[in-house]
Amino acid sequence: MPSEGEVFASVLQALEDVGILSDIVIIGGWAQHLYRQFFKNPPELSALRTLDIDILFRRPPGIRPQADLEAALGALGFEREYGADGSTKFVSREAEVEFLIPEKGSGDD
Repeated sequence: MPSEGEVFASVLQALEDVGILSDIVIIGGWAQHLYRQFFKNPPELSALRTLDIDILFRRPPGIRPQADLEAALGALGFEREYGADGSTKFVSREAEVEFLIPEKGSGDD
């Protein structure tokens, strides 16, 4: 069974392979984990994190994948699930990958 770090790295590689890695932002627990590594484990950042990988797109998304994201993540053992709210996530035994879009604020057109 792959480690959490290996699963995370393989998901990032899949996003790069389909051409969208530069169009997303890693948020949530994995972002904090990366900050902890980059800034040499400062006490201000909590060590607690969730295992899901949260990915933020801009609104509206400007993503134009060069390949099939579902196939790329499927090759890693992820299956697509649809939420009742219209959300999409990919789930495997090791992790969940959630794609999020910022909610429109009152000042947006």
